[in-house]
Amino acid sequence: KNVNPEAVFFPSKNDIHQDHGVLAQNAYRIFRDGNCFGYEVIRSSYDFKPNIYFEISEEELQHKKAAIMRYKSQLTESAGYYFNRELIEAEARFRGGQSGIVFAEAFECYRQTIER
Repeated sequence: KNVNPEAVFFPSKNDIHQDHGVLAQNAYRIFRDGNCFGYEVIRSSYDFKPNIYFEISEEELQHKKAAIMRYKSQLTESAGYYFNRELIEAEARFRGGQSGIVFAEAFECYRQTIER
């Protein structure tokens, strides 16, 4: 009750990876009255259907790539094939193309509240 984030991001509720699915179910259960967004994990979000897109700048994309590259353990584990700069940029370009802009982040919006 003491934690009230503005937005919560977690793997898609349709992610087939066991850990991701449990995380998504519990995050949504706990924060269901707030702004909840599911993100795509390329290898395990087979039924990802984004319904909200956020434009990102090239500078923000560079920051995202740099931040992801800091997860050194993921660069050599099974996730290593999609923890690479080219794929991250390709996904941002693809989602941008879907929404008519250059770069975008896409999410499944499960609940969004608008404050007045």
